[in-house]
Amino acid sequence: MGTKEICIAIGSVILGVIFGGLITWYWSKHYYKKASEELKKEAGGLKSETEKLRKFTKMILQGMEIANLVTITKDPQGDPVGFVLKINVHDTISFSGSTSPVLTETKKGEGGKKGGETD
Repeated sequence: MGTKEICIAIGSVILGVIFGGLITWYWSKHYYKKASEELKKEAGGLKSETEKLRKFTKMILQGMEIANLVTITKDPQGDPVGFVLKINVHDTISFSGSTSPVLTETKKGEGGKKGGETD
């Protein structure tokens, strides 16, 4: 194998690497660009859903505050950053029962023994 053939073989390898690299670069760029656009669309949808949930949560907390169930702590912009749950306990205690009067007879000097009791 002569010098000319060795140069052609090396040149072929170099051209193959360059050509393969260009093809890989092109398809990678195409794929990642497409994936990036899809991700932006999905993120936009999630952002919208997140905003809806944020508004709904705010409405629930405001309703709970109006009903005096919570106290909302807010940042300087007025956005809620926490809340304290108020627990009001109301209870009724009732007692019912019946009693029967019992009459006892004590004699003087028996020291308060019940009538009919003997030593």
